[in-house]
Amino acid sequence: MTQEEKDLVLKDIGTRLYYGVKINVPVVEKNMIFTVVGISESWLLVKNDRGSIFNVNTALEFKPYYRAMSSMTKDELNDFLSLSPQGCSITNMVAKFDWLNKKMFDYSGLITKGLALEAPEGMYNI
Repeated sequence: MTQEEKDLVLKDIGTRLYYGVKINVPVVEKNMIFTVVGISESWLLVKNDRGSIFNVNTALEFKPYYRAMSSMTKDELNDFLSLSPQGCSITNMVAKFDWLNKKMFDYSGLITKGLALEAPEGMYNI
């Protein structure tokens, strides 16, 4: 992963931090899923499924789990479209991006770029 790609992923994780974005860090533990609880340029503060919190150096390989846009259900699409029935004001745009972040949809194409992993069904249960 280049520094530019890593910066892109870190910025993306930062926008979703409040919602508990999950990541994979294969060097730490191959099959464990971590939840990011803090972030900086050089480390991620993560929590494992046992509740232990520790730092992961961003120099290590890591990838967030996101939902592909194609996994959006009809109900979710209707919810998304209902967010801005009056047009594209800044407030409506912010509401849409916040909704996509909360639902962990990959609107930046990180999955197709190989910078994120597709979340297993039910991972986020939002």
